[in-house]
Amino acid sequence: MLSTVGATYGQALHLRGRVVDAATRAPLPYASLGIRGTSVGTVADNAGRFQLTLPAERAADTVRFGLVGYRSVGRPARALATGAASDSGLVVALTEAAVALPTATVRAPHLRPRVAGNPRATSRHSVALFDDNLLGNQIAQRIDVRRPSWLEEVSFHISRCSYDSLFSRINVLAIDSVTGLPGASLLPRPVLYARVRRGDIRESVRVDLRAFNLRLTRDVVVGLETVRDLGPGQLYFSARVLGGPIFGRDGPLGEWQKLSGFGVGIAATLLAER
Repeated sequence: MLSTVGATYGQALHLRGRVVDAATRAPLPYASLGIRGTSVGTVADNAGRFQLTLPAERAADTVRFGLVGYRSVGRPARALATGAASDSGLVVALTEAAVALPTATVRAPHLRPRVAGNPRATSRHSVALFDDNLLGNQIAQRIDVRRPSWLEEVSFHISRCSYDSLFSRINVLAIDSVTGLPGASLLPRPVLYARVRRGDIRESVRVDLRAFNLRLTRDVVVGLETVRDLGPGQLYFSARVLGGPIFGRDGPLGEWQKLSGFGVGIAATLLAER
């Protein structure tokens, strides 16, 4: 349900509501929402519920809602804050997007396994810090594909973790040919790796992506997005000088920033075509 506090012009807008599937009305866990190109945004919880405070100067902007596998929608911020027409309020419904999936998987015996990115074995001498868990924040590593390949697995190599557990969304993104920054998702649905307790993390977390049958022909970006409040703590990735570039952004719809001096311990296992 969507309700409002302080919707008067000149005041901050406090939005609360739910994001649901347009067909089934089921909640959509961890849907993203925010104002494109800014750090103003958040991620819904596991029941599709969200809360977002917009500064007064954003009252005329459009709030966009989205989730991998669904068509994004935009709603005027002020309408969201004042348009509840009944006691039950408003929900934001997303329509599932049609995704063309391969009809068969054909992997010839001449495919050769290859690890791209920054595996732990090449990243022993420095660390990179991921020091907050604001919802929607992301850190990502460019993966050098080189030749057509099947994406088998992604791995995240951790030097130190003081959170009790991790719970993040994995993103595999195309690279925009004009800006060189991360672009559209290549996955047909969200990937969440389930709760991983601190004692079980050790040096790496590995996630099998073979079920997606994803064939890559160009370099991609693989990253982690914060979708659950982890409480106080810090997460250190292994890092590699000149192993970049890496990318980061504040909020689910913020502007991507690129850093080229080092790379973080994010890697992908590929089956490369000879």
